[in-house]
Amino acid sequence: MRKVLISLLVLLSLTTVFMFVGCKEEAVVAGAPTTLVVSSRLYSPASEQKFLYDEVFPDFEKENNCIVKFEILDDTVLLKRAEL
Repeated sequence: MRKVLISLLVLLSLTTVFMFVGCKEEAVVAGAPTTLVVSSRLYSPASEQKFLYDEVFPDFEKENNCIVKFEILDDTVLLKRAEL
């Protein structure tokens, strides 16, 4: 009986380990920057966009090891994206 119990515990442990190993997401390369996409309907004037590109995004990208892609969209496109 003791051998059966130990065998079941070992089998359960191995099954649990293999279940979690199979659920692994794609590995992120260490040090590789993440790309963030910011979609907005604000900041459409060129002067406001220039301010974001020159003053805000470079510091943010450096501090967070990411790349910011900024896109200006109209309300129709944003509402279509938001629909579930």
